[in-house]
Amino acid sequence: MKTRTSPARPASRKFKNTSTPWSIKILVTLLLLTGLLFMTITFFPFNSYIPEIESFLSKLSGVPVKVGQIRVETWPRASLALNDVRIGREKSNTRFDEIQVIPEFASILSHRKILREVVLRGTNLTPERFTLLSSIVAIVNSQNSDVSVKRFRFENADITYAGLSFPEMFGEVNLGANRAFESFSMKTADSNLLIDVKPIILGGHRISFERYGWRPGAGAPTFRMINAKGNLLNDVFTIDSLEILIFDGIFHGKGVMQLSDGKPRFQGSADFERINTTAFGALFGVGQHLSGEAFGQASFSTTAASWSGIFREQLDVNGEFEVRRGYFQGIDLAGAVRQTSDVPFRGGETIFEQLSGKVRTVPGGVSFTELQMSSGLLQSSGALTLNREKVLNGVMYLQMRGSMARTRTPIHINGTLDALTAQIGN
Repeated sequence: MKTRTSPARPASRKFKNTSTPWSIKILVTLLLLTGLLFMTITFFPFNSYIPEIESFLSKLSGVPVKVGQIRVETWPRASLALNDVRIGREKSNTRFDEIQVIPEFASILSHRKILREVVLRGTNLTPERFTLLSSIVAIVNSQNSDVSVKRFRFENADITYAGLSFPEMFGEVNLGANRAFESFSMKTADSNLLIDVKPIILGGHRISFERYGWRPGAGAPTFRMINAKGNLLNDVFTIDSLEILIFDGIFHGKGVMQLSDGKPRFQGSADFERINTTAFGALFGVGQHLSGEAFGQASFSTTAASWSGIFREQLDVNGEFEVRRGYFQGIDLAGAVRQTSDVPFRGGETIFEQLSGKVRTVPGGVSFTELQMSSGLLQSSGALTLNREKVLNGVMYLQMRGSMARTRTPIHINGTLDALTAQIGN
């Protein structure tokens, strides 16, 4: 029997959609437009418009402006970068490595253009340049200006004054109501130095200076903290509030700082507390001979070839002091009193609970007068002079506390600090 086979059906054809999806088309279009925009920005001759931009900036700021080069940046934020910018008159202009202008695009069609931020990089700021910049900011953000800037920032700015230099500082301009200029706030990257500068209506600047862990130069002491506030006018810094943490203690005072014939000069007055006399004396090479905590007040004046030698080269002091719980290394006054022979007594140390007196610099040295010392049962008074060769000379009168006898024993002290002698006699 033959089976009947049905004829084979032709296989049905399935048509595939080979058209490109819209998402791919849009992506390709965006990439092409981005590339076209990038090429336009890269090769567009922006530098040919430098004269027009200089003219606009000069009119906007009220001072001459010169621009070395222009470029447009698209990342991380769209901005206009002006390189090698010089603001001000030719002989006294302020130079910036770069000024970056970041616009706020929502204001492009507005009558008054808004800039989100202006970043000023790589410059040297002096008191005169702070004055110039403050006037420019005030003009740019005035109500009559066609432009308003929300924020001004500084990067890698050096501040110099009277031979002092503070490099690589960052900061910004503090703006008040209606973005009006108020002050400059500058600091280092580690915030160990803070400087606020605010112009004064009658001229000059109000300065607030705060520094931590500062050593002005080789051989100079380390200031744990300096906080100074005052007015700067014509390169003279008049300090009305001064606080210094140094030598394990604190100074409170006021003074005037300036350059005199090219040399730094600092004069003023201060009260001091808990000063480590060993650390302070080390500044003059006599630290190991006196120990204790010093309190008192003094007026001073100092001039030096540089700031690193400001308290060592030429120092004039006039004041009163009290040293508590210390010792004087080099002579034992009690031992000198007990000496029975005429041979000068040498060596030892004198421990005291309190040593007070007046100090004054004299030609060639330092004079200590009206000295009063309490050392156990021993009371002493007198006057001493220390010269630049570290030779100590003078007389101390000793008396036992509670003694019925009112006679005082004179002790003559003489010699270098490392080889002192003491001898009883008139």
